[in-house]
Amino acid sequence: MPTKAGSQAAVPIPSQGRSRRWKRWVIVGLVLLGVGWGGRSGWTWWQMQQGEQAADRRDFAEAQRRAEAVLVWRPGNLDAILLAARSARRAHDSAQARQWLERYVAAGGDRSLLMEERDLARIQVGELDRAGPYLQRLQREPNAPSARYLAEALSLGAIQAGRIDLATLAAQKWLDLAPSTADRVEAHLVLGLAAAQRLQREVTLEHFRQAVTLAPDDPRTHLRLGQAVVDDAPQEAVRCFETVLRLQPQHRDAQIGLARARRNLGELEAAAQILEQIPTGDTPVPELLLERGMLAQDQRQLAEAESWIRQAVAAAPQRHDYHYALAQILRQLGKTDEAEQVRQRAAALEQKRFGTATTSGERQP
Repeated sequence: MPTKAGSQAAVPIPSQGRSRRWKRWVIVGLVLLGVGWGGRSGWTWWQMQQGEQAADRRDFAEAQRRAEAVLVWRPGNLDAILLAARSARRAHDSAQARQWLERYVAAGGDRSLLMEERDLARIQVGELDRAGPYLQRLQREPNAPSARYLAEALSLGAIQAGRIDLATLAAQKWLDLAPSTADRVEAHLVLGLAAAQRLQREVTLEHFRQAVTLAPDDPRTHLRLGQAVVDDAPQEAVRCFETVLRLQPQHRDAQIGLARARRNLGELEAAAQILEQIPTGDTPVPELLLERGMLAQDQRQLAEAESWIRQAVAAAPQRHDYHYALAQILRQLGKTDEAEQVRQRAAALEQKRFGTATTSGERQP
């Protein structure tokens, strides 16, 4: 239609509706991107929380699985790598721990944490040359986040190295800091072993009974309690060792302990039957050799007892209690000169390990 004079022709303009739709899709995209990123961050946080809780329960395999799940999406996540490395180290998987620490270095991890993990790996297996600074740090900063890891490594390493005072100090701190029942069980076991080395019977039994109460399905707790009472309360020891064997039917230490308990009850035939059922393998088992010797001694088969106990001493030459047992059987055989030499050797080994020694070869292993 022709326009009227003085009027202007209509000028086409972009559709406002189309512009609004475009902006709306941009906003929706940004929201979805934010939700996705936030969801992934939340998922990472949740996985890490689950991993830390698994490590607190001493389920180190599960802790590593959680860390690995995080690393699928975030390969450079230092917290996840450190969780995996620490879990492998605490599980005593040194090769796996080293691999994780190499990855931690490659990802730019904190060098002080790296050195700490490397040192704790050595300390927890009894190499205590670098234990001093960590003990000082534990005493100076008892509530630091890493304090429980220091206490754990020092406890485990010291008890292996025979450093009873250090083991007791560190394990008590570990018990105070333990975030879970599983850690408290481990601390009680170390404290019980340390007390046993000091011949503190009541303290030993208190800690082992606490461990049994906290972890009734853990065969180690029943084993330690059984070993602690096998001579003074053999009937209770029988129950402990039988519990272990219900949980782990082929547990060799429990079988040897059960034989010893039966022997202490005077049930020599039952003890012999148990020992006969234990496979020997190619590697000598000092505890088994000794128990065979002690049983032969009770059966008045002294020559056979001497043979077994000599084999036990040869297999474990640093065990002072084995030397005492040999000295005793030699004296019964009338070999008094050699018996005295062996007794002196036993006393020297005991003095070296514990700082004290008995004066008689009559001590039972």
